[in-house]
Amino acid sequence: MIANEIQLVTRISDLDTQRHVTSRTYENFCLEGRFRTLEENGFSLREILSQEIAIHPLESQIRFLAQQMEGTNLKTETKVFPLGSGKIFWDQKVLSDVGTLAAEIKTLTFSEKGGKSIDLLPLEKTEMSGFDQFPQIPDFRGTCKTVDTEMVTLYSERNIFGEYNPAYFWRIIEDSRWFFSTETGLTLNRFVEMDTTMFLWVVCLSFFIPFRRDGELKSARGFILLKKSEVT
Repeated sequence: MIANEIQLVTRISDLDTQRHVTSRTYENFCLEGRFRTLEENGFSLREILSQEIAIHPLESQIRFLAQQMEGTNLKTETKVFPLGSGKIFWDQKVLSDVGTLAAEIKTLTFSEKGGKSIDLLPLEKTEMSGFDQFPQIPDFRGTCKTVDTEMVTLYSERNIFGEYNPAYFWRIIEDSRWFFSTETGLTLNRFVEMDTTMFLWVVCLSFFIPFRRDGELKSARGFILLKKSEVT
């Protein structure tokens, strides 16, 4: 197992309509932790780009446990488990300045170079927990109300690989949740009138890899499984 730890501070721009740090901020902090870990183990960002290596997310599972505010010094702990064949399992925790667990993010990534898998970290024989806990997201069976939402992905949101970071897919999903709640009468104004906060607990995402071919970006889709939500 490889471990790393970084400290980052939340900003006012990280707050959402509920005046709490957005889920995207936690993922961005964890993304920073993943790249810092690679850098400490011989693969800096410059080295990754010079070798034309691309890193794609495959699956994510996120748990939000304690809401945070702006100006908070958050610690991101990263544990890394290389699996071989280009795959890496990342087990990350975001903790508040008093040690409270704010979020937990487990991510499976795939690294490739020239269309072939590449191992960025040495394979280790070690015990790990959580990798086999990614749930299989079932197909929709038509047993509940749905609201279809269409959004256009933006060129300016692409990352260094010409693709989209997981946090950008989270934004699309968050917008879809708002479209759904608006359709059912739960607009932002309605939440304000009721003096109510809605807190998202668990999200599971599966990514369809947007490989680049001949300079073109293929579309990618993400799925969400809302396992528990609570209104307080």
